[in-house]
This record gives sequence, structure tokens and C-alpha cells, in this order.
Amino acid sequence: MQLLRHAWPDNEPEPFAFKLRKLNEEFVATASRIGKIIISEKELPAHKKTVSPRNMGGIAGGEKFCEEGIFFKFAIDSNGIFDGDTNAMKVAGHELKALNVLVNLFIAGIHYPLLTLIDYRGFRLVASCVLPIRPGTLVYGSADAGVTYHNDVPEGAEFMGTLAGIPTVSEHQVGPDPPLKPLHIPRPLQVCLGPAGQYSLLARTPH
Repeated sequence: MQLLRHAWPDNEPEPFAFKLRKLNEEFVATASRIGKIIISEKELPAHKKTVSPRNMGGIAGGEKFCEEGIFFKFAIDSNGIFDGDTNAMKVAGHELKALNVLVNLFIAGIHYPLLTLIDYRGFRLVASCVLPIRPGTLVYGSADAGVTYHNDVPEGAEFMGTLAGIPTVSEHQVGPDPPLKPLHIPRPLQVCLGPAGQYSLLARTPH
């Protein structure tokens, strides 16, 4: 939300809540437009697609796309991880629900990506805004399916420690070998430090 504040001049008369809602509506509209194209062309060979697929890692979810600053992934069970496409779609739905819960905690200093689901012609796409992250920006969590864990800066631990106030979340020791590191979040969640010094929380599911 702090990043959004920088997008408008301080003397802009529109209330901040209105700006945030407007940005979200524009994001959903753009993601829906592109997502429907991606789904409609799902069975076409890659060279005939309007939006070309990209190799962006991950072990499930099939093809992934990035267009107009939005990352898209199919919620499908391409490698048998979720015991069917229906469960993969449910996982995507829980990802959005979890994000809404975290946003409503109003943890000061932490930022969240815009995220929406596109359901069209029997398929589900997860769409999220591209965040300013790259190798080396991860400061809390794991980027390699739990082989290594980061708890590198006090701010990351402080942000996630706030989650310990939720009854179903508590600190736990993680890592394949000692010394283990204390974390408050499940493995797919990460805290990354952006180039402007902002901390972003994101989910790196196996889609």
C-alpha cells in the first residue's frame, strides 16, 4: 500500500481508499482480459499463441505467462501433486483467501501483491502483479523447496512474528539439517526485500 501512495502526488484530492480500489479494479480488468485470451488459446502450439508461454520454473501448473506486468499460472495438477485439477483449483482459491486474511491484519511495513483468479471455460488462472524481486532479495523463507531457509534480517522475523498472534500460527524450527532456523510461516511463503527498501510477502506455490 505504501508503494501505491508513491504513485499519486501528495496534493491529489482523491481519497487513498478510492485510489486503491481503482487500481485493484484496473488490475482485475486487465488480468481478466489477458487471462481469457490465454485460456482460449490453451490448446494452440506455443508459436501461435497471442501471449507466449515462458519458462519460469515450478513443478506444477503447466505453462506460465507474463504479460503487461502480470504473471499468470494455470491451476492444474500437471504432475499429480494435488490429486486432480479440482484440488489444484481449490489450492489457488485458498491462496487468494490467505492473502486477504494477511492484508486485513494491517501489518505495518509489509507489502502484498495484487492477485486475482480468472475462471473461464472450465479452467482457472492465478494472476498476480510482477514484484521487484530477483535472486538475492529473499530474506525470510525458502526458495528451493525447503533445502535451505532464510531468516536473515530482524525486520523479516518481526513481520512474521506478528502472525504468531493468530491461534493457528506459531514459531517452528525448520531445515533439513542442524542448525535449524525459526520461522513463523509455512514453506511456500517468502519475504523479499525490494530495491526501494520495501518488504513484500508472497506465496511461491508449486504451481
